[in-house]
Amino acid sequence: MHLTARPTALFHPYIVLRALTQGFHADRVHEGNGRGVWIDDRERISGEKTRRAEMTTGPEKIVRDFCDAWSRKNIDELMSFSDADAVYHNIPVPAVRGAETIRAAFLGFADLMDTINIEVLAIASDGNLVFTERVDRFRWQGKALDLPVAGVFEVRDGKIIAHRDYFDYETWKKATGIPLG
Repeated sequence: MHLTARPTALFHPYIVLRALTQGFHADRVHEGNGRGVWIDDRERISGEKTRRAEMTTGPEKIVRDFCDAWSRKNIDELMSFSDADAVYHNIPVPAVRGAETIRAAFLGFADLMDTINIEVLAIASDGNLVFTERVDRFRWQGKALDLPVAGVFEVRDGKIIAHRDYFDYETWKKATGIPLG
């Protein structure tokens, strides 16, 4: 698959995810401001049959299983999905690199929250690149935050090597009072 953007086009994970999951080709994906992403028609998105087969064994399944694992808050299980040299980046704050710093970041979330449930609204992949549109649901001390997130994962040899989450940092800070990073 080939994605190309016009100079004025918006290349954002939500937009790309919509294009991938809805199977657009040679079309413009619109956002309210009139900007969009153009998808080159020289290559087409794989057929539904191929997509279903990849979901049961490939990068999409690894990412979906990782998201599902958050509900158990088992740090060893969560870390089993990541490569030892992985990068985890909540885009509003600096990235963390390597297993130990990622473990510490995950422990921070797990220790703070009573429950964490990640609802995957949409998922799509292009090779080893996986896009998710999610609602990350946090519950703690009688409080709740349902945070919309666009995630981008890179998977190699069955492990997540990069994980980037895009979300509204101010929503997180106002709800939790906890700065990240």
